[in-house]
Amino acid sequence: MKDIGNVAGMLFYARTDEPVLSNNDYRMSGNLISVTTLDLDCDFAKSERS
Repeated sequence: MKDIGNVAGMLFYARTDEPVLSNNDYRMSGNLISVTTLDLDCDFAKSERS
């Protein structure tokens, strides 16, 4: 069976005290993978991509 189409996915990581944030988008074999850091130490309604 031949693979048809591309997929996309997102990885969420909890924010830490590290100054480096792991926010980035990657293409692997035509598929989009996004890495996002979230600050979990705040009101969920105020959460946004760091």
